[in-house]
Amino acid sequence: MHVEFTSRTERWTEAEAARSSDLLARQSQAHRLARAVEGAGLDRLLIADSQGLADNGQLASFVLHNTFNLGVVVSHSAGVLAPQVAAQQFATLDQLSGGRLSIRIVAGDAGLDHEASLARTDEYLVLLKRLWANDKPFDHEGPHYSLKQAFAGSKPFGRAQIPFILGGLSGTAIKIAAKHADLFELPAGTVAEARQTISRVRAAAGCHGRSDKIRFSVPVRPVIAGTRAEAWAKADRLGHDGEAIRLVGTAEQVALALLSYCDLGVREFVLHGLDQPHDLATFGRDVAAIVKRSVARQESEAPQPEFGEAIYLPFRSRAS
Repeated sequence: MHVEFTSRTERWTEAEAARSSDLLARQSQAHRLARAVEGAGLDRLLIADSQGLADNGQLASFVLHNTFNLGVVVSHSAGVLAPQVAAQQFATLDQLSGGRLSIRIVAGDAGLDHEASLARTDEYLVLLKRLWANDKPFDHEGPHYSLKQAFAGSKPFGRAQIPFILGGLSGTAIKIAAKHADLFELPAGTVAEARQTISRVRAAAGCHGRSDKIRFSVPVRPVIAGTRAEAWAKADRLGHDGEAIRLVGTAEQVALALLSYCDLGVREFVLHGLDQPHDLATFGRDVAAIVKRSVARQESEAPQPEFGEAIYLPFRSRAS
């Protein structure tokens, strides 16, 4: 399974933040970033409007329309739209983009406590799947949703459902992610912490026969320079991003650090702080390409199991 890299849209200059309530300005900024991400050979753009100043679906549609191969991850708060509306809109967008859409699910608020909010999210995702799978209207009566003759005419492009991305460390959050997630977002943490969380998620997914169905991502903030000393001086000027793992050093050193997470089975990295075309191009050429080649080579060299035999071989980190 190949490694993929996702960049984000949340990073704004002060001038852009002041204009961010203007959807046209946001579209212009997202367009520049999307073209830079695609040009750098990276795989996806995450549209996650933490300020809630624009509709993520509109920006996702705009980006998909103005790119060729770039995948788009749209952050979606469960319950903001009725299940029928969400299923229809996302499937239509997936159809128009040729299957380039993924949905990052955020538990909705709605005045509920943690457990109730997650239970509502679980029911919401079950309904999205049913709406995409069913060819006829159906009724549903649950703790949080009551649907009569529910139906979505649009279906995902060439697949049963649009991929879901979930995260969370509570027992309930992991149970729901184990049931629904195609990609699990690991929090910023050490390799040892990531290993422990991956083990928990895989064990929970095993209850649904999905232990080998979930991919894992980690958030990283690469700070790259010609020497390690220069990179640390640059990192000190930039400050600390508590939402991502800070990787500081030369391009080769950052690639090796990423490969240490690949050892665990991580196959996606969400990039923080790379919002300039030059930085994205440098990362794509000098880091992402090394990581992708190294993982592809290692997996091609791995011995194939006998028919019916399942094996797991850890990745041995090396950048060349």
